[in-house]
Amino acid sequence: MSVTDQDDNPVTTLTQQAFTVKEDGNQRTVLNVSNPATGAISVALALDYSSSITPHITDVHSGATAFIGDLSVNDEAAIIKFAESVNDLIPGFTSDTTLLDNAINNVTFTDTGQTHLYDAVYQAVDLTSAQIGNRQAVVVLSDGHDEGSVNYTTVQEVVDHANAVGVPIFTIGIGDASYFGILQIMANETGGQFFYYDSTDPSAPSLQDIYNKIASILSGQYVVTYTPSSTAINTISVEVNDINTGNKGGDSKSVTLTTCP
Repeated sequence: MSVTDQDDNPVTTLTQQAFTVKEDGNQRTVLNVSNPATGAISVALALDYSSSITPHITDVHSGATAFIGDLSVNDEAAIIKFAESVNDLIPGFTSDTTLLDNAINNVTFTDTGQTHLYDAVYQAVDLTSAQIGNRQAVVVLSDGHDEGSVNYTTVQEVVDHANAVGVPIFTIGIGDASYFGILQIMANETGGQFFYYDSTDPSAPSLQDIYNKIASILSGQYVVTYTPSSTAINTISVEVNDINTGNKGGDSKSVTLTTCP
């Protein structure tokens, strides 16, 4: 899990005593907390290339390239560009930063009519969930307006799928804010976070800053270990109590658990 403060900065200094785990309201014993989490990260970048994003394309390229530069040598990424079609550009995942940078900056994309946002994010989740053994995430940059998705037509389908396979979705809103609520739903309901890029405010974080922050959040994740009471659990909630500041926070989500052999 990721822990951030009120300004969305990662909090990486918490000890085991800071975490409380509850199953359907019943407290369980935390066995271990490790930070930073070990193991490679597999992250798919889904980049909106519809015509509404065109004015920001230089920032899109620089931000995504900076994110790739923040990954560790063992991490891997996939690049998906979408508008009226959805294109996995590598295809699949790679740790080769040259391939990733070329996919971001040098691949032309002229299919900019509609915006198949739901299809693209669903595909990104599918692709990422197959990277078994790695920590996983999807990062989506879009104005949040789905137009013409063929296979998946509601944000709830995307959210349910991401939760079913355990892939958090981080979203970056860019351009017209009218549809940012969709991006907030994707992030808030899957364990990711929503960020807003305001190109009109020179004092606001740049896209590169936002991508850097997401990279820091992913690299600073915690693994909290405990023994579940059974497989018939509807909700696991985790409360974080930072004993240094007194700040508390928590989140709950429905999960499906599989018993260990």
